[in-house]
Amino acid sequence: IQKEAMKQFLAMGTDLLTLNRFSQNSRDSDRILIQDVNSMRFTIPSIKELAPNIQAQGLPTYKGKKIERGSVIGVTQSFISINKLKIVEGRFLSDLDRLSFYAVVGHSIAEFMKKHANKDLIGEKIKIGDRLFTVIGVLENSTNENLNFEPNHSVFTHLTTQTRLDKNLEIQNIKIRIDPKADHQKEIQNIQEYFLNKKGISDIEVRSPQELIKQMDEQMELYTMLLGAIGSISLIVGGVGVMNVMLVSVTERKKEIGVRRAL
Repeated sequence: IQKEAMKQFLAMGTDLLTLNRFSQNSRDSDRILIQDVNSMRFTIPSIKELAPNIQAQGLPTYKGKKIERGSVIGVTQSFISINKLKIVEGRFLSDLDRLSFYAVVGHSIAEFMKKHANKDLIGEKIKIGDRLFTVIGVLENSTNENLNFEPNHSVFTHLTTQTRLDKNLEIQNIKIRIDPKADHQKEIQNIQEYFLNKKGISDIEVRSPQELIKQMDEQMELYTMLLGAIGSISLIVGGVGVMNVMLVSVTERKKEIGVRRAL
């Protein structure tokens, strides 16, 4: 079970750091912007790829029907490769699609749209808020449960488009792929120092795969203890039951056994 649980997580790669910022509604002066993310790549040489994302507000609708559980995420081109997602129709968003009203839909949303469409989804219009977005791609059905979002129930638009539509949105999650040979703890410190020196931001947490693996191992140990306790109780109860059956069987056959022994 432990191997199976770790399988999908390790498939993402152990060279992936996750940055999270916990404060909401930051001042304009200390918000993390796309420019800050881009310059970080050139400031810290060990960074190979960056994928910032923004959770936008509002439910997507298609032909006047709300898509339940649908969420809108502003992303960049590298988002698909870092999260190991695949396209089955059309294409994913490119960095050339800055400020454009293009969208890529997850598998479940695509299935919802197909029930109300008589043609391919590429080129169809999906409404987010009061804006229409053109669908340019459909994602493959994802079974990875270790992501911090639901790819099958998400609509992806370009990050710059979302920040243009809502000035209050800010980047609070970044996935960072670093050189596999780099020291994780050192790179975490470099990233924290970068934001502290550039914008005075100290309320960020950068987590490495080693920390997540350690936490998962600790959880697995708790599950092992729990299952061991349940198994032990079951064994004791079952043993008592078998013992009682054997005692009753012997007690009922006392005279017969005595006669057999005498003979």
